[in-house]
Amino acid sequence: MHTPTWRSLLLPALLATTAAAAHAQTEINHAVAMAGSLPGDAAGYPVTISEPGHYRLTGNLEVPLNVNAIVVNAPGVTLDLNGHTVSSSVVCEQNANTFHVNCNVTKVYDDVFGKSGIYVDYAAQGSVVRNGTVSGFRGHGLVVRAPGARVEHVRVQSNRYAGMWLATSTTFVRVSDSISQFNGDHGFHANQTLLERVTASRNGGSGVHNNAGIVVDSHIARNGRYGVEGLAAAGTVGVRDSLVMWNKMLNMGPSAVSMGGNKTQSALF
Repeated sequence: MHTPTWRSLLLPALLATTAAAAHAQTEINHAVAMAGSLPGDAAGYPVTISEPGHYRLTGNLEVPLNVNAIVVNAPGVTLDLNGHTVSSSVVCEQNANTFHVNCNVTKVYDDVFGKSGIYVDYAAQGSVVRNGTVSGFRGHGLVVRAPGARVEHVRVQSNRYAGMWLATSTTFVRVSDSISQFNGDHGFHANQTLLERVTASRNGGSGVHNNAGIVVDSHIARNGRYGVEGLAAAGTVGVRDSLVMWNKMLNMGPSAVSMGGNKTQSALF
């Protein structure tokens, strides 16, 4: 008969402890924001995440106008909105005839990024934002400047400028299964970004403005400028297997190139 040793008895407990630590999550909610209880975070908004780790919202955040809700400036952060909404007080609506989007605040000409909902800074390489809604900010809804960052299952809507502002000069940002609608400017304003299975609809600017990027398996319709456009000086934006239709100007704007399998109102291209 085999007699268990202390090592065989202790090993499962050690593995369980290690697994629990690996999946430990730091909660963020309004009370946490007001207390400034995260390391390096001051009381009130924005909530500043300055250490790597897994952070999870446990409730909606209602944020004053003209400030960020959350700023991420550490690498390797996973920010799970956990199905909740991060919002401020801007409301935007699209005119059904002109496709122009009107918002209940004027444009700002100072720090647009400082008035955006979630801001993922350069230092937050490889970070992830997922699973929730960002709405009603005077700047952009979600700003991502971190190389190798990912956005998954995020809805951005009714923000004064772009729904998502995504740019990095070194590595692709990847956005998957996300929606941008009723924003005052572009749905996705991007540089070197892979957009896959996204929806950009009823935005005041173009559905997608993506320099040197790719759009795949997406739905882009009823935007106030182009469906998809790029910038020749930065490189073309390729579009594949997507539905691009009923946009105010052209469905495929400057520097947008079909890679095949796309469909407009009545034809494949």
